[in-house]
Amino acid sequence: MDLLNLMRLFARAVEAGSFSAAARQSGTTQPTISRQIARLERALGAQLLARGASGLRLTEAGEVCYARAKQLVEDVDELQSSFGRLRGSVSGTLRVNCPASFGETWLTPVLLRLAEANPQLGIDLVLTDRFIDLIEERIDVAIRFGPLPDLRLVARKIGASPQGCFASPAYLAEHGTPKHPHDLARHRCIVNSFIPYTNDWHFEGPEGDVATRVQGNFRANNLRAIRAAVLGGNGIAIGPVWLYFDDMKAGRVKRVLQRYDPPALDIHALYAPGSLVPLRVRHFIEALERTFRETPALAELFLGKRAAAERRAR
Repeated sequence: MDLLNLMRLFARAVEAGSFSAAARQSGTTQPTISRQIARLERALGAQLLARGASGLRLTEAGEVCYARAKQLVEDVDELQSSFGRLRGSVSGTLRVNCPASFGETWLTPVLLRLAEANPQLGIDLVLTDRFIDLIEERIDVAIRFGPLPDLRLVARKIGASPQGCFASPAYLAEHGTPKHPHDLARHRCIVNSFIPYTNDWHFEGPEGDVATRVQGNFRANNLRAIRAAVLGGNGIAIGPVWLYFDDMKAGRVKRVLQRYDPPALDIHALYAPGSLVPLRVRHFIEALERTFRETPALAELFLGKRAAAERRAR
């Protein structure tokens, strides 16, 4: 972590009053904050904070460092924003975390276009399905689907991802096509072990919410692996419509139970709280939202049929 980011974290810890409070605000852990402050103290060769009965206390060196760090961080943020607005472009390195399947399918083209439009901007894409510590991993912004844990991060909703039930034509020809979610109890179902409800599948249908318990002989914590199992005829799976979009067009996969769709998953952009959101983060989120709105297939998939119809009517 560079010196500026360490100073930013130090100022946040001072203002929060404790490492644990700073960790909650930053979406990280208390040991992470403690390690980073220790790195700053080693870099400067001075103790900045002392622990007292009432919490953290600034040393004499810490008082000087806090005043300079706060001013420096504010000046750098404002300088970046001002020059970015003047140039119409952004610079620095944008480090993005995203689930692997969505990153490969939809996010990479957005980032490549953003990099082409902003030659001074570097892109560092980190693909993983697990929640990671944004501070520890130096992540500027993370894209997440579905319910969010209490991360104390800024969560900006940028879309919603419809889900569906999918199976190969070969599987359906051999085992039949379910007409109601309760029919799934007689089918092989491919379970996503990454989500907490695993074998309990939920649907929204004409009679309201429907829940059913499923079983099968294959489970995985990765959407690409589940898709491969569907294409191989192993069973029926719940998944995002965008993942099977091309497969449906090509006839490799059929969508079943369309009157009983699983609930859509909200899409959020997560970033650390602060008075100023870095210009590179704002440009990235705006570019992703613009892609959702301006691409007809994505507008219908992510923002819903209503948004797509409104766009076509304009």
